[in-house]
Amino acid sequence: WTGLDASYNPMLAAGRLGASAYVVGNFGQITTSTADAPTTFTKLTGIGGLAANARVAFRYGRTSHDMIAIEGTYTSGDANGISDGKYSGVLTGNTWGAPGALMASSGTYLLMPHTYVVNRYYAAITDLSNMGFGMTAGTLNASVDILPNKLELKVGTGVARSNIKPLAGDNFIGAELNGRLSWRFRPLVALEAHAAYLWLGDYFASPEIVAPDDDNYDFANATPGPVPQNPWTTFLTLRWLMI
Repeated sequence: WTGLDASYNPMLAAGRLGASAYVVGNFGQITTSTADAPTTFTKLTGIGGLAANARVAFRYGRTSHDMIAIEGTYTSGDANGISDGKYSGVLTGNTWGAPGALMASSGTYLLMPHTYVVNRYYAAITDLSNMGFGMTAGTLNASVDILPNKLELKVGTGVARSNIKPLAGDNFIGAELNGRLSWRFRPLVALEAHAAYLWLGDYFASPEIVAPDDDNYDFANATPGPVPQNPWTTFLTLRWLMI
């Protein structure tokens, strides 16, 4: 992995404008061995993936919560896996079962994981690689302090597409609308109400994404399946940062 990460005033504490960005590439190869020759390794596939993200925020009011932010994320994908000896998708810790690359700071709840949940693997996109298909996603979040540093209202939206079309599916993953009301009634303590709704795209009509009920499903003659119902969520949180 080789990457470059840069940021300027990301918390909007030193001025009205803030920005951050990163570009990360993973390059190399995967080698394998057999039980008969455990010390002999042969090349399985080459690797060349790319991930990029950029965020710009503007503070229009008195506090850092009076802001609007736009963010975009891109990861490369691969249409045929390692069958051609090259993998152009992104490898993350989740490839080996180690949690990571969950994108929990996007501001979405169902399109991508949210920070304040128990299980961050319940989302339309739970990993930066998007199952090796890659993705292009954008989010827009805006908030206002109704009472400075006490009562905050936040609204947000996000949209994402798969860079590689899954079998018998489409590129469009989904679009989300969400909101949050936060009451910070004590220092480092906040009571919050959250809500989000996700419109699913035909990406989920693919049998590669939503497993068919038939264990003997013929993937060679795959057809689009029914798209699951649009998910939604509402919940309350009491956050108390203890030092």
